[in-house]
Amino acid sequence: MLTVEPGMAARSLAGHDKGQWYLILRVEGREVYLIDGRTRTKERPKKKNVRHIQPAKTGADVETMDNGAVVALLKRLNREDQEEKQDV
Repeated sequence: MLTVEPGMAARSLAGHDKGQWYLILRVEGREVYLIDGRTRTKERPKKKNVRHIQPAKTGADVETMDNGAVVALLKRLNREDQEEKQDV
């Protein structure tokens, strides 16, 4: 299992948001705070148990990114994810 660090992209594995991509804003023990730039901004992150996410290796400097940059990065990840599914 990957070490979970701020700035990593993560996919939700459980809950009503299953399959959605987020960026990890911060890690506090077994809890992570996730942002997507739209409904979950840096000011209002989503708290989720670390067992309910699948971290990816891609990382970003979330401290300097604005919400628009977060949206653009996650849009690119979603597009790559869809392309991967079509190739299978």
